[in-house]
Amino acid sequence: MISKFIREIIIFLFVSGLSRLLPFLLTPIFTHYLAPQDMGQLELVLSLYNIFMVFGMCQLDTSLQRYYHLSPCIPKATLMGVIKLSVLTTIIFFITIPLSVNVLSLGENAYTILLIAGGSILFANLHIINSLIIRYSRPIKYVIVVNALQTTLFATLAYVAIVKFNSGVQGYFLALLVSYVITVLLSALITKELWVLSINKEDAGKIWSFALPQMPARIASVVAQYGNRFVLFTIFSQTTIGIFAVASKISTLMLVGLSAFCMVWYPLLYDKHQDAARKDVTLIFKLIITIMPVVVLALFALSAFIFKFYISKEYIQAELPTYIMIVAASFLVIKEMVDAGIKISEKVKYISYIYISNTILLFILMIFAGVMWGLNGVAYSILISNIILTYSTWLVAEKLHPMKFDMRYCHVYVLFCFVIVLSLQLWT
Repeated sequence: MISKFIREIIIFLFVSGLSRLLPFLLTPIFTHYLAPQDMGQLELVLSLYNIFMVFGMCQLDTSLQRYYHLSPCIPKATLMGVIKLSVLTTIIFFITIPLSVNVLSLGENAYTILLIAGGSILFANLHIINSLIIRYSRPIKYVIVVNALQTTLFATLAYVAIVKFNSGVQGYFLALLVSYVITVLLSALITKELWVLSINKEDAGKIWSFALPQMPARIASVVAQYGNRFVLFTIFSQTTIGIFAVASKISTLMLVGLSAFCMVWYPLLYDKHQDAARKDVTLIFKLIITIMPVVVLALFALSAFIFKFYISKEYIQAELPTYIMIVAASFLVIKEMVDAGIKISEKVKYISYIYISNTILLFILMIFAGVMWGLNGVAYSILISNIILTYSTWLVAEKLHPMKFDMRYCHVYVLFCFVIVLSLQLWT
């Protein structure tokens, strides 16, 4: 089982890595074609887009992963739910465009940008849910093809639009929309047999009963991840948000590992032979945390290289926050493991309680530390809140369904993180 886990996570590292690597490689290029203020506008619109996407998905993707093998009707019930919710969410997004432009001071050109971004919500969510259906129903090569096509299309079109045609933020979102539309059409062809199935009301009720209690947690999570830009907007200028955006985008390389990990972790966690799989789960926990320092240091080295040779000097203030946020993102991988007990017990409302409390704490820390220490303080706030999120999740999960994770590995990793971050603070 362990060897299978390692083999599959390498494959999905390639899939997830490709989907994030090309946009990541474009970030240094875009810093030479988008001024910090334009990058700030891009980040604020992206934040709105990502927050609204959550309401279009409504955590139905987690229900699909949990109950896929329960009934052949589950994938179609999930797909239809996502379509209905995403269409409704898109309409609300369009209605709120004038308010968004005025409150966030996005400028007159933002109307067109927001229209394109809103139009992408449905197709982005369909891409996510179709990729999961293909993951469970087809050989891995199909997942690779779909994700590679979307990423390659987006990266190519965004490069042409921004670098060749100088279309700025509008070109970025147009590239995003076109890449999703084309890959959704391809995914629909691959999963065309779903459309002849009828939806069982009992199965439909089951996916909603699993998804809805997690929705507050997902809202809190996405608000913590993207809504913090709006908190920053009250403290800093749009230009500073643009600088922070570069740190955020580079640090998301750690999320490549998180995406790949989740694609392999949940099928193992929900394995029909749970007693046998449970032993492997605790071994994987130790394995992942053991290799985490190596991954963090490798991403530090890569980030340092990028800042030295490729990032525009206008964005140099983003370097230290990038390192801190790479470490912060690594705790999300550990959090995904330690919340296993909550998801197996199906008492997922506790995830919502934890996330909401943690998001409130994060915003309080961000406001205080941001005013005191600028972007470095904001990055430290994210790191501290992610550590607290990990430990609070573990404590609750162990009470609901003990998994017997050896948290001594996590304690040592926390110590390593504080040492390396403080060393960087002195070095930079």
